[in-house]
Amino acid sequence: METDLDFVGAIAEALVRSDASDSNHERGRILEEIVRYVFGALPGFTHWRNRVITNKGDAEFDVCFQNDVRQNPFNFASAAIVIECKNTGRPVGSGDVRKFISKMDDHQLDWAFLVAANGITGAGKKTSHAHSVIQTARLRRRNLLVITRKELQSLRSASEFVALVRDKIMLHSLNSPMFA
Repeated sequence: METDLDFVGAIAEALVRSDASDSNHERGRILEEIVRYVFGALPGFTHWRNRVITNKGDAEFDVCFQNDVRQNPFNFASAAIVIECKNTGRPVGSGDVRKFISKMDDHQLDWAFLVAANGITGAGKKTSHAHSVIQTARLRRRNLLVITRKELQSLRSASEFVALVRDKIMLHSLNSPMFA
């Protein structure tokens, strides 16, 4: 795949700003900016809103996209795609993953993404920490794919991102012991 220098530069510049920030709030907003850029580079994905509060006011979704399944490389997913962003210095634990999956359940979302700067807890085995929570959610047809900062940083183009997600989907769907 050919390198898209604008794509690489936009991600790198945002990560430099994130690293220079002393504010957890600002680092979170910068990760949301990266997510908007990366997902927005895909055909059929249109950024809808950030920090969407549900009608009942009981949940917030960090970044929301409209998925036009006629154009998008992820045509199996629903029309609404939500992304939770966690730009923390440690892996995201099972409690936070469970909370996000609960929001997916409440709103009948079948596919979502967790962009976690340092991944999730556990060694990638079915029975370890946050991985286990994600595997259990699959039984209810709630599919959560995890994208890390390292993976974002290594991307060279939007088409490479599509390939990364497709690979994660296959590992996740086939119940591979290491899917994040």
